[in-house]
Amino acid sequence: MKKHSIARLILSLTLIALMLFTFASCEMLDELGNKISAAVDSLVSRDGSGKPATPSEGLEFTLCDDNQSYSVTGIGTCTDREILIPSEYSGLPVKSIGKEAFSWCYHLTGITVPSSVTSIEDYAFYWCTGLTYASIPDSVVEIGAYSFYNCSSLEAVTVPNGVACIGESTFSYCSSLKSVAIPESVTSIGGGAFSGCSALTQLSIPSAVTSIGGFAFSYCSNLRSINIPDNIKVIDSGMFAGCSSLADIVIPTGVTSIGDGAFSYCSALSEIAIPDSVTSIGNEAFAFCSGLLNITVPRGVTSIGDEAFYWCSKLSEITVADSVTSIGRSVFYCCYSLTDIYYMGSAEEWAEIEIGKYNQEIQDIGVRFGHAS
Repeated sequence: MKKHSIARLILSLTLIALMLFTFASCEMLDELGNKISAAVDSLVSRDGSGKPATPSEGLEFTLCDDNQSYSVTGIGTCTDREILIPSEYSGLPVKSIGKEAFSWCYHLTGITVPSSVTSIEDYAFYWCTGLTYASIPDSVVEIGAYSFYNCSSLEAVTVPNGVACIGESTFSYCSSLKSVAIPESVTSIGGGAFSGCSALTQLSIPSAVTSIGGFAFSYCSNLRSINIPDNIKVIDSGMFAGCSSLADIVIPTGVTSIGDGAFSYCSALSEIAIPDSVTSIGNEAFAFCSGLLNITVPRGVTSIGDEAFYWCSKLSEITVADSVTSIGRSVFYCCYSLTDIYYMGSAEEWAEIEIGKYNQEIQDIGVRFGHAS
């Protein structure tokens, strides 16, 4: 806030105090004075963005192994709700935010990281449920696992350009998170990285990403739009499990495996094209996809896991490639609408397939042979 704005506020508050002086008791005047002082201090200590302009005091620091820098390692005696980490301590630069430094600090509402910091370590802001913003500079190249886990009030985050890996469960259960900017520098996204981010509606994954861990986007229940980069070869276990608003997604050519429960509970998904590069479909891969209408298991796939299409209640048609050698148990259990099972090969080839238990639906419906892909 500009100096003249602060001056006007001080003048206004002083006039009010003078007007009340005649009628107020000493105790009332003391209380009023304290409130005026707090209001002025708050305004003076903020920059034009509304964030703190004065570094927070009372934080704990630990000298790093290089003896040339410090790490913030705890809240210490600091009572600020919005923290501005200083760029220097005892004449040396502050280079990192240590493991669990601010974990369980429910009262924190904001954090501003200086450009001297290059690393945010594991669990740094774990379970800071009141945190609404985190200002992270481009100097940061490492964000550790679980570092913002269950920061349930955090609404937006920009991953700095230079970060190569978003760690395991880094933003898990940030249930208010609506906006995430991921830079082109990122090449891997850890397991559960955005799991439970139920307010997230869309996410753009950079083309350089070659690895995405299991359950990375699971239970992002409002996620409607997301891309899978062409360099991804495995749709890992539970990657999109519980993404109940996801109606459309493209599996890129080159993917070889769809993991266990990868698309389970994607109830808005009505169709999905599996590329010919896929060789295996995991257990429960599409279980509880209650909106799925039809699907083709392409040539190249050799195994369909247990309960792969379990409770796909609207699935009416499936085509199975003649490359399949095994079908797991209960694959079509509770597929109440299933009326047509097509097989690309002959009856003799079908007889060679190893079929698991509890597949009565196959016998009841029957298989139509020699169906073209």
